[in-house]
Amino acid sequence: MTCRGGDTLYRRVRWLTAHYSLLWFNSSGNPPLFPHCFSRQEQRDQERRVDALRRDGSSFLKGGNASERAKGRKRIMSFVAQGIPGPAGARVRRFLDDCGRAGEKFAVRARAFDPDMKDAEIQQALRNFWVFNSIQFYLGRPVSLTPSSFAYSLLYPCTDNWLDGAGEANREKQALLRWLSMQLCGRPAVTDDPRKRAIAELLRMIRKEHPRSRRPDVHHGLLAIHRAQKKALALRGAASGGTEHGLIPLTIEKGGTSVLVDGFLAGRLSIVEAKAIFGYGVLLQLVDDLQDLQEDVDDGHSSPFSRAIRHGTLEGVTNRLFSLTRVVANQLKHPRSPQDSHVATLVERSCTVLIQEAIARHSHLYRRGYLSFLNKYTPVRFAYLREMRDR
Repeated sequence: MTCRGGDTLYRRVRWLTAHYSLLWFNSSGNPPLFPHCFSRQEQRDQERRVDALRRDGSSFLKGGNASERAKGRKRIMSFVAQGIPGPAGARVRRFLDDCGRAGEKFAVRARAFDPDMKDAEIQQALRNFWVFNSIQFYLGRPVSLTPSSFAYSLLYPCTDNWLDGAGEANREKQALLRWLSMQLCGRPAVTDDPRKRAIAELLRMIRKEHPRSRRPDVHHGLLAIHRAQKKALALRGAASGGTEHGLIPLTIEKGGTSVLVDGFLAGRLSIVEAKAIFGYGVLLQLVDDLQDLQEDVDDGHSSPFSRAIRHGTLEGVTNRLFSLTRVVANQLKHPRSPQDSHVATLVERSCTVLIQEAIARHSHLYRRGYLSFLNKYTPVRFAYLREMRDR
């Protein structure tokens, strides 16, 4: 199924994918140069602050167990904001408060949309919504819940999780992809399948706020992430035997296009803004891949980090992710106001802590000397990070 239009965006996505693939391979595999070495006392002081945040924090969901990653990411962002001094820190904390209020509205609306939706799915959708909020922050727009951001954030639990699932037959996945292609090309088909009806309703919300005639970039962006999702299926199931230079673009295109759509939903983007937002998506995808490392190893799925284990290069690839974090954060310094680097600071610091948390969680896969080195540059001890995840 092919659609008319979108050739310009598709060419740009191919260029961005090649650009960030090159950035990834050129990123340093040497240990990162962290700005501060933490004493054991400083780490314990920070741990007490995190404990206080946990006690004071409120959950968006009442009852049941929710996704630990989504709750942990919000906790880490709050922890990072506490450590940013002066007006920048105050503005970041206001932004996170706004995210919290918008997130509460999101959770209520998600429950109304599908009362049977699992807590973990709502938390995953919330995580997607907070990415949209961070792009609003980057573009200088107020944090808000819009119909299209609600719909797009919920699409992932409805589509990506199912496509990634090991229990679904490949024939059924291909049938859903063909049906979704028709929807995105403006050729909706009647269906009795509850999952497809939910997806169709979410897409209708996006079309209503952003009609195809007025905002073709939004719809071309949705087609771009759809193409990327189809390509990325090659990374699922049995571990792929392709070359690293052939596989990395699949990860980069999927991550970049997924957040590029958030950018289009937040407003019309300049070329520079689109490039920075695409890179932000690449970074978040790679951080997620590192956090999912053990699951990918167990399931035989292919990611840069699961492949690195087989080649004995996990430490070097992880260092590369630290390096890419600094590059992407620097690109998020808004071109119209370079001095306003609040979102860049938040992204760099929070992603660095998320990487450190993932290393702590998967410490059994890393060399002892590497862990000992990094532990000195982590605001809290690796042992505490592991305990925090289990609480």
